[in-house]
This record gives sequence, structure tokens and C-alpha cells, in this order.
Amino acid sequence: MAAVGNYIFTANGVSGDGSVVIGTVGSGVISTNPQAVLWTSSTGVVGLGFPAGATASEAVGVNGNGTVVVGNGFPNGTGTSDAFRWTAATGPVSLGFLPGANSSYARGVSGDGSAVVGYSQWPSNQTEAFRWKASTGMVGLGFLPGDNFSLAMAVNSDGSVVVGAGAVGTSSLFRAFRWTADTGMQSIYGMLAANGVKFSMWPDMVATGVSADGTVIVGNGRDAAGNYEGWIARIPINAFALLDLAGVDHTLGSLVWGGTVTNSGPNAATLRAGSDNSSTTFIGSIQDGAGLTALVKEGTGTLTLSGANTYSGATTVNAGTLSVDGSIASSSLTTVIAGGTLGGNGIVGNTFINGGTLAPGN
Repeated sequence: MAAVGNYIFTANGVSGDGSVVIGTVGSGVISTNPQAVLWTSSTGVVGLGFPAGATASEAVGVNGNGTVVVGNGFPNGTGTSDAFRWTAATGPVSLGFLPGANSSYARGVSGDGSAVVGYSQWPSNQTEAFRWKASTGMVGLGFLPGDNFSLAMAVNSDGSVVVGAGAVGTSSLFRAFRWTADTGMQSIYGMLAANGVKFSMWPDMVATGVSADGTVIVGNGRDAAGNYEGWIARIPINAFALLDLAGVDHTLGSLVWGGTVTNSGPNAATLRAGSDNSSTTFIGSIQDGAGLTALVKEGTGTLTLSGANTYSGATTVNAGTLSVDGSIASSSLTTVIAGGTLGGNGIVGNTFINGGTLAPGN
């Protein structure tokens, strides 16, 4: 925080190229009320004004080249907030609220300036994370399973990956999330733990930043010992990719992370997974396309399917364990041969135990 003339300038962010600093000034030269501002070496501090109806404002984020600033306006005496997006051509334009809400708070803007993220708030104080784009307006991102609060805190360069935190009630501990249009909102802890990253459950995790490509997420919280510290998580860029069998059988050493397996080809195709003998969890979906999709579990490890899988081809457990915690109810027949085990507490359709083992739960 620095004094500029006879007012106080609090810097809240800097553009990706380092040319623009954004923040808020208190009472003084620019305004009698706090106001969002930007600074460049050529212009000095410039006030950005207020969205319609607001008498105070703050700037909280700026895009890569400094041409888009996001912040919040505050109508006097209402106790509410109005998220805005500013450009030199438009000035501060209100982004509105989610249906039924009376406040919105911007928390970040994508590097290209196309997406704004934050949260909208209801009179009951419930909040829901949002992403705003010119083509869609403000869209709610939902909640983690079992939660009824969510806050979006940051977004990657093209607006495709949003991170933040969810909770049950305002006083609950937070769970960090990652959101994309394809996957919806997912627990970062759950994603990591499901795919072999071993660490004790943190009771409180908030994601506060994400890299330009969406693969590196940072945040803070309380660790398993109760200490407050920062954390960093790395999610592979192809973790939630599309695998199209295209009518041809495929073999994978292991099936991990998420995404979608489908079959756009005219012929039935089989995915064989697990030959590297590793134990993994797949939180995505295996489904039919134009052609049927089938699954064969190989190798000595355990493959856990935790998503809602809708493929209608056969399922075969040749070796190791297939643990169904989600659903393979649409599969035409699940066959477990000698050396294979079917387990989990999910939903399985027709099953034929041909020398294999049916574990408790299925």
C-alpha cells in the first residue's frame, strides 16, 4: 500500500505484461469515495469510475495486456455488491447476478479478458460460483457433491478452467475445486487421491490461482496436522481428454484421471486397460458412440470406475480387480473369469462369474 498525492493507493493486481497495476484508492484527489483505479507509467493513477447505481468501487483483477479490469461496485447503504468488467471503450459495466441473488463479486479475469469469475450471493448469504462470458452472460457453476456454497477465485488464460472452493454453510471448512465445462465441478483432493497421489486429507483447502494452461493450481489451507500452509497441485493437460476408439480396439497400460472414452466408428470396439499392473481410478465416463463400446480389465492391479458409465458392450474381468463405485449398469454382461475379481459398491448389471471372484458389495 502506497500513498499517491493525498490519497492511499492499494494495489490488487498487475497485468501479465507488467505494464498495468490495478487497485483501489480511498478518499482523496480522485473521489470522495473509494474507487477502482489503474496505473501505468505514462498515465499515472486513473480512476475507473463506478458501475450504474454504485457510489464506491474496487478493482480486483486485470487481464494479460491490461485492457480489461474487473472489480466490484457498492451501492451506498445497501450492503450489496455488483461485479463489473471495465474496458476503456465501455467503462465499468455491471455483470448482474445469478437468478434470485442480490449481489455478485468478481474475483478473477482470464488472460485474454473473455471470462470473469467470482460468486453471486443471495439474501440468505448462500453463494454460488459463476463464470461470465459475453456469449453466455453470468452462468452458475454449481456445487461439489453435498455442498451448498461455492466461490470461484481464479481462471486460466482462455477461461476454460476455473478454480475455487466449496463448503456446506458459511462456517464450514472449504474444499478446493477445479471446474471445466466438460467435467463440471470436481474436488481437487478427490482427483489427486483417486489417481495415486498419497497425502493425508486436509480439512480446509481453497484454490486461489491457476496457471495459463490450467494444469497447475495453487492455494492455501490447513494441513492434516492443523497447520496453515500453501499447496500446489499439478493436473496433466490430457487428464480429461477424449479417447475415441473410432471402431478400432485399443489397449492402454492404465486408465486414469477422467475424460470420456467413446466409439464414433460404425463397428463395435473394445478398450483393454490395466496391462501395466498399476492400480488406478477413472472418474470419467465410458460410453457408446455410433458403435458399441466394450471394456476388458487386464493386469494384476485394481481399476476403479467411479463415474456414471453408459457403454452397452460387454465387460470382462480377465485379471486383477475391477471395482465399480459408480455404475456400469448399461453393460450388456459383466463376466469375471478365473484370476479376476469384481468389487465395489456401485451399480452393475447382468453378471456371470466364470471362475472369478465376486467381492463383497457386488
